Amino acid sequence: MWGRRILLLAIMVALVACHDYDGRLLRVTFTSTHTDYPEALKNAGLKLYGINSSRHYFFYCETFNETIQALSFVNTIDIEPPVIGDDILADEPAHRELHTFGLSGDTYPEDALSYPAFEYVVLVLHNTLDREGFDAFVSMVLDRLLPITSVEHIGRQGPGDVFILLPPSARPSHVAGVLADLPFVRAIIRPPKYELHNAYASANIQSTAEPDNTTVSMHDARLFSDLGVNGTDIIIGLGDTGIDMNHCFFQNYTGPMQYGKTLDNHRKFVMYDDRLHGHTPGVHGTHVAGTILGSPVVQGAGSMYQGMAPGAKLFFIDLGTNMYPPANLKTSYFGNGAVAGATVFSSSWGVYEDYNYPTNSWDADWSAKENRHMTIVFSAGNAGDVNGPWSVAAPGGAKNVIAVGAAQSGLRATEDEYCTNRTRVLEGDLIPQWAYDAYHWFSFLPTFGFQTTCNAAKNKDPFFAANSMTSYSSLGPTFDGRIKPDFVVPGNMIVSAKAGRRGEATCNLAKDFMAKEGTSQATAVLAGQVALFQQFVKEGRYGNGAKGSAPGFLPTSALVRSAFIAIAQDMDGVHPFPLKSKHKTSSNVPIAPGPNCVTGWGRVGLGNLLKEGHSVILQDEKNAYMLTTSKDHYSFTFTGSHANHDLSIALAWIDVPAGHDQGNAPHGFSLNKLVLWVQGPNGAWYTGNHAGTATLDDEDDRNTQARVRIPADPTAPASATYTVYVKARELYEASPFALTVWGQVDRGSWAPSPAILPARPGGCKHGQPAELDTCKCEAGFAGHSCSQVLITGESKDNEGKVSLVVDSFTLSPWETYHILVPDNVTEDITFKMKRTSTIPRGLTGALIAGAQVDFDVTVNGRERERLNATATSTSQKVELAAWEDGVVIALMSRDGWNNVTVSVNSSLRVGLSSVLLALLMLLLI
Repeated sequence: MWGRRILLLAIMVALVACHDYDGRLLRVTFTSTHTDYPEALKNAGLKLYGINSSRHYFFYCETFNETIQALSFVNTIDIEPPVIGDDILADEPAHRELHTFGLSGDTYPEDALSYPAFEYVVLVLHNTLDREGFDAFVSMVLDRLLPITSVEHIGRQGPGDVFILLPPSARPSHVAGVLADLPFVRAIIRPPKYELHNAYASANIQSTAEPDNTTVSMHDARLFSDLGVNGTDIIIGLGDTGIDMNHCFFQNYTGPMQYGKTLDNHRKFVMYDDRLHGHTPGVHGTHVAGTILGSPVVQGAGSMYQGMAPGAKLFFIDLGTNMYPPANLKTSYFGNGAVAGATVFSSSWGVYEDYNYPTNSWDADWSAKENRHMTIVFSAGNAGDVNGPWSVAAPGGAKNVIAVGAAQSGLRATEDEYCTNRTRVLEGDLIPQWAYDAYHWFSFLPTFGFQTTCNAAKNKDPFFAANSMTSYSSLGPTFDGRIKPDFVVPGNMIVSAKAGRRGEATCNLAKDFMAKEGTSQATAVLAGQVALFQQFVKEGRYGNGAKGSAPGFLPTSALVRSAFIAIAQDMDGVHPFPLKSKHKTSSNVPIAPGPNCVTGWGRVGLGNLLKEGHSVILQDEKNAYMLTTSKDHYSFTFTGSHANHDLSIALAWIDVPAGHDQGNAPHGFSLNKLVLWVQGPNGAWYTGNHAGTATLDDEDDRNTQARVRIPADPTAPASATYTVYVKARELYEASPFALTVWGQVDRGSWAPSPAILPARPGGCKHGQPAELDTCKCEAGFAGHSCSQVLITGESKDNEGKVSLVVDSFTLSPWETYHILVPDNVTEDITFKMKRTSTIPRGLTGALIAGAQVDFDVTVNGRERERLNATATSTSQKVELAAWEDGVVIALMSRDGWNNVTVSVNSSLRVGLSSVLLALLMLLLI
């Protein structure tokens, strides 16, 4: 007894900081922004955790190095408190039963529990603790808590968290208050309960996904499968409800399944991790896992429904039937997958938590940065038809992950399901069992024969075409204005493994499979695509399809994103956009060319990598060099042509995580702002994520990926030189990047170039070049290249109070207006904003009430103040008292869907007051 107490005391002494900064998150400011500065602190033992738009750097300090304080460029060092959930601060009740937590390593107490359900908080830690360290940390927690509340239970899901179960009457805010200054604590939260969001799909993703392709046959060629590319030697991570291991897709050749252990010889698994919730076979997890890599243990029946990457193996985390992933995704989810060797991690779940930057998004961004060869994939969510814009679920909105939307599977798939039942399964999500049983008996009746849907498919209703979107797929943008989802793939009528069968080795087509729909299924499809691409590149097949035709390597997630962006295709079908009307729920709207907030950068078809007349150039991080303050640009050339085919050049990078306070920042999630420019052989300039030729005002500095697509032009030369520029507009940390070129290109022609990106690529749209590489704009225009509207305001003097007078105007999606304020205006300016959908009667966005317009105040050409939109703001006040003459206010819409009508009501308010005063005087007379 005494020996254990002495040991715990010694461990506690080791845990307690020897320096005030030990075990803490530090907020550091530098004298200026330079990529060498964070590198110096990392070399001194600190770990960079994030950066915010105020140029605060957040470093985790395990053991503080005193030499840091002597560095001349370090301005301030402060301790950053942990993130505390809003629901905890508000003492919102959140009672849960013990069995839903999935706790292990329980240390306190050892007697029976007093309540059936508990209040609780979770401490998410910066680091991991072994058993002795955990016990000592619990002692520190109890020393603080027991004076204010009883503690019912303490345990953990993994080595990076501490779950504290409290009496139902406990005040979580008080608990958080006394624990907030403990070392090692990154966040005090209550993790949300997450929502769960392939005969045709396999053929679809291995096709070229042409924009006008409305259907696909299950017998269409599978170009990658024909080459033997099936995911071999790729490990895929997956967390979901449990998998039915008795299903023919997952059975092993010999021996029983061993849970929680590394499996060297299992046919489908490297590990089935059941430490959180035990083995809990579930419908969703079984179906999703089957979609990714399921394959029959006995070849034959069921092979037509095998997964996208049947040769891959799975690292699986059982999240239980209640879907509670680990509180610390960094260590207990992605971290475990990285240890197991996973290079793809698929998660078909999310939460419509809020519009801020939640800890789960930070975990995902951090994990992608730390595990650069792991591509993290999340479902975008199934709330598009309910919430409209801004409905992408967290963590899918994180900047370093892929969020997947759901497209239709095509007319043929719909016919086979609803007309002939050729696939022998019906919609598991939509059709009850009694209808399934009655189908063959009453197929002549419309009610039972599902003739409405069948007839629509036969009549080629565009709603069901493979180049159309599902109605439920969540829509972007993110709150800070980035494009989401990233890609779409088939998510409707995905046929895969059905849980609950008796466990025969031979698959039964009629009973072992079911069709499901959702972005969950689409995410599984795309995760399988990533595995195929990784094997394709790893085996050096990107030369001409043959193994070893090009140097083989394992691609980073940045290269995966850039390659998928390059080959993704637009969709010429329709998107059912949600309406406000009670009588009609949606309107079929033509899908705009990408990138957009419906399809992202488009529908991915791996077959494009083998398309005749096309080649691909892949430049991963190790080849594409490193952007730093000292070297903030690179340029390259290649030989090719856009005479016969579109030419795509794509850039992607893995950005540093943002600070947790970034929800209200316009560019809050993206810190390193890289831009892509391409100059064609005729001198035309193109920039990333902008259609057609471009000027400087068209630059995109919000997203962490960009694509230039030069459309086919028969008049273009058959062979010419193209120049690619990558430029860092803002750089907080040194940043590698990845590039992909796809089209009619010479793979061997890629070379570095000494060319320098001009100060004004594309010239001055409505103006003339001026001194210092600027543009002198014509009347009514502003911006770097004179392509944005300038409104010259007027002034009104009301008894010495001079206010701004401007007619109301409307900002289109993503548009920027400038207002020139007369020098004699003295009154503060209040802008009122109201948004209306660009779709007639369209839903403007149920989760975001405010107008998403940011304000940038410049004085004599220098930025002085940035006023960012919030989720609820419908007005913005600009105070003029602090500024001298020469004030210009830029209004920048980060709304990808709605028009925003803006009025300046300062003069209206004065005028109205004068009228009311006059009326009052008349009444008195």
